[in-house]
Amino acid sequence: MSSLRQRYTPAEGSSVAAPLDGAQAQEGDAGVGAGIAESLLWASGAAAVLYFTDFINVCLYSTEVSRPWFNVGVAALAVNVVIGLYLAYFLPYVKGIKERQWEGHSPYAIPVATAAAVIGSICLTVGLWPVWTFFTPFMLFFLLMGLLMILRYIPF
Repeated sequence: MSSLRQRYTPAEGSSVAAPLDGAQAQEGDAGVGAGIAESLLWASGAAAVLYFTDFINVCLYSTEVSRPWFNVGVAALAVNVVIGLYLAYFLPYVKGIKERQWEGHSPYAIPVATAAAVIGSICLTVGLWPVWTFFTPFMLFFLLMGLLMILRYIPF
Protein backbone atom coordinates (compact mmCIF):
# COMPACT_ATOMS: atom_id res chain seq x y z
CA MET A 1 0.00 0.00 0.00
CA SER A 2 1.48 3.32 -0.99
CA SER A 3 1.63 6.22 1.38
CA LEU A 4 0.59 9.76 0.58
CA ARG A 5 4.21 10.83 0.30
CA GLN A 6 4.80 8.28 -2.42
CA ARG A 7 1.60 9.13 -4.31
CA TYR A 8 1.73 12.92 -4.11
CA THR A 9 4.45 15.53 -4.33
CA PRO A 10 4.02 19.23 -3.71
CA ALA A 11 3.98 21.39 -6.80
CA GLU A 12 6.83 23.87 -7.09
CA GLY A 13 6.13 27.05 -5.18
CA SER A 14 2.95 25.59 -3.67
CA SER A 15 2.05 23.92 -0.41
CA VAL A 16 -0.75 22.01 -2.12
CA ALA A 17 0.08 18.45 -3.16
CA ALA A 18 -0.44 17.45 -6.79
CA PRO A 19 -0.75 13.88 -8.09
CA LEU A 20 2.30 12.40 -9.75
CA ASP A 21 0.26 11.12 -12.70
CA GLY A 22 -3.19 9.66 -13.33
CA ALA A 23 -2.19 5.99 -13.15
CA GLN A 24 -0.30 6.35 -9.88
CA ALA A 25 -2.96 8.56 -8.29
CA GLN A 26 -5.74 5.99 -8.81
CA GLU A 27 -3.58 2.97 -8.10
CA GLY A 28 -4.73 2.52 -4.48
CA ASP A 29 -8.14 4.18 -4.67
CA ALA A 30 -11.11 1.94 -3.99
CA GLY A 31 -13.32 4.02 -6.25
CA VAL A 32 -16.73 5.56 -5.96
CA GLY A 33 -18.53 2.22 -5.99
CA ALA A 34 -16.96 1.13 -2.72
CA GLY A 35 -18.11 4.33 -1.01
CA ILE A 36 -21.66 3.86 -2.24
CA ALA A 37 -21.63 0.20 -1.20
CA GLU A 38 -20.40 1.15 2.27
CA SER A 39 -23.10 3.80 2.57
CA LEU A 40 -25.76 1.32 1.51
CA LEU A 41 -24.54 -1.23 4.05
CA TRP A 42 -24.64 1.27 6.92
CA ALA A 43 -28.06 2.58 5.85
CA SER A 44 -29.36 -0.99 5.53
CA GLY A 45 -28.01 -1.84 8.97
CA ALA A 46 -29.71 1.20 10.46
CA ALA A 47 -32.97 0.33 8.71
CA ALA A 48 -32.73 -3.23 10.06
CA VAL A 49 -32.17 -1.91 13.59
CA LEU A 50 -35.18 0.40 13.25
CA TYR A 51 -37.40 -2.33 11.85
CA PHE A 52 -36.47 -5.39 13.92
CA THR A 53 -36.27 -3.60 17.27
CA ASP A 54 -39.37 -1.43 16.71
CA PHE A 55 -37.09 1.40 17.82
CA ILE A 56 -39.43 4.34 17.29
CA ASN A 57 -42.42 2.80 19.08
CA VAL A 58 -40.23 1.66 21.96
CA CYS A 59 -38.73 5.15 22.34
CA LEU A 60 -42.13 6.80 22.24
CA TYR A 61 -44.33 4.43 24.23
CA SER A 62 -42.35 1.87 26.24
CA THR A 63 -42.52 2.08 30.01
CA GLU A 64 -39.11 0.37 30.26
CA VAL A 65 -37.31 3.43 28.89
CA SER A 66 -35.78 5.58 31.62
CA ARG A 67 -37.55 8.80 30.62
CA PRO A 68 -35.39 11.40 32.47
CA TRP A 69 -32.17 10.08 30.91
CA PHE A 70 -33.78 9.61 27.52
CA ASN A 71 -35.30 13.11 27.50
CA VAL A 72 -32.00 14.74 28.49
CA GLY A 73 -30.28 12.78 25.70
CA VAL A 74 -32.82 13.88 23.11
CA ALA A 75 -32.55 17.51 24.29
CA ALA A 76 -28.74 17.40 24.11
CA LEU A 77 -28.83 15.98 20.59
CA ALA A 78 -31.37 18.65 19.62
CA VAL A 79 -28.89 21.30 20.84
CA ASN A 80 -26.23 19.61 18.71
CA VAL A 81 -28.45 19.70 15.61
CA VAL A 82 -29.38 23.36 16.17
CA ILE A 83 -25.71 24.34 16.47
CA GLY A 84 -24.91 22.35 13.33
CA LEU A 85 -27.66 24.09 11.38
CA TYR A 86 -26.51 27.46 12.73
CA LEU A 87 -22.94 26.86 11.59
CA ALA A 88 -23.78 25.21 8.26
CA TYR A 89 -26.69 27.35 7.05
CA PHE A 90 -27.37 30.47 9.11
CA LEU A 91 -23.84 31.85 9.29
CA PRO A 92 -22.85 31.32 5.64
CA TYR A 93 -26.17 32.09 3.94
CA VAL A 94 -27.74 34.71 6.21
CA LYS A 95 -24.75 36.40 7.84
CA GLY A 96 -22.27 35.78 5.00
CA ILE A 97 -19.63 34.35 7.35
CA LYS A 98 -17.40 31.73 5.76
CA GLU A 99 -16.37 28.43 7.35
CA ARG A 100 -12.89 29.62 8.35
CA GLN A 101 -14.39 32.53 10.31
CA TRP A 102 -16.58 30.42 12.64
CA GLU A 103 -14.12 30.49 15.51
CA GLY A 104 -13.90 34.27 15.46
CA HIS A 105 -17.64 34.79 15.27
CA SER A 106 -18.86 31.88 17.43
CA PRO A 107 -15.87 30.58 19.43
CA TYR A 108 -17.92 28.31 21.70
CA ALA A 109 -20.13 26.67 19.07
CA ILE A 110 -17.90 23.66 18.35
CA PRO A 111 -17.02 22.89 22.00
CA VAL A 112 -20.68 23.17 23.05
CA ALA A 113 -21.78 20.95 20.15
CA THR A 114 -19.14 18.38 21.09
CA ALA A 115 -20.19 18.40 24.73
CA ALA A 116 -23.86 18.12 23.72
CA ALA A 117 -23.09 15.13 21.48
CA VAL A 118 -21.16 13.33 24.23
CA ILE A 119 -23.80 14.06 26.87
CA GLY A 120 -26.59 13.12 24.47
CA SER A 121 -25.05 9.80 23.51
CA ILE A 122 -24.35 8.85 27.12
CA CYS A 123 -27.84 9.84 28.26
CA LEU A 124 -29.52 8.01 25.38
CA THR A 125 -27.50 4.90 26.15
CA VAL A 126 -28.44 5.03 29.84
CA GLY A 127 -32.07 5.81 29.02
CA LEU A 128 -32.46 2.91 26.60
CA TRP A 129 -30.31 0.44 28.57
CA PRO A 130 -33.28 -1.12 30.44
CA VAL A 131 -34.82 -2.12 27.10
CA TRP A 132 -31.89 -3.54 25.11
CA THR A 133 -29.10 -3.74 27.75
CA PHE A 134 -25.75 -4.66 26.19
CA PHE A 135 -26.95 -4.06 22.61
CA THR A 136 -27.93 -0.41 23.21
CA PRO A 137 -24.58 1.26 22.36
CA PHE A 138 -24.18 -0.89 19.24
CA MET A 139 -27.70 -0.07 18.08
CA LEU A 140 -27.17 3.65 18.61
CA PHE A 141 -23.87 3.46 16.73
CA PHE A 142 -25.54 1.72 13.78
CA LEU A 143 -28.28 4.35 13.74
CA LEU A 144 -25.73 7.17 13.84
CA MET A 145 -23.65 5.70 11.04
CA GLY A 146 -26.76 5.06 8.93
CA LEU A 147 -27.88 8.66 9.42
CA LEU A 148 -24.46 10.03 8.50
CA MET A 149 -24.27 7.88 5.38
CA ILE A 150 -27.74 8.95 4.25
CA LEU A 151 -26.95 12.61 4.84
CA ARG A 152 -23.89 12.34 2.56
CA TYR A 153 -26.14 11.97 -0.47
CA ILE A 154 -28.71 14.67 0.30
CA PRO A 155 -27.81 17.76 -1.72
CA PHE A 156 -27.98 20.81 0.49
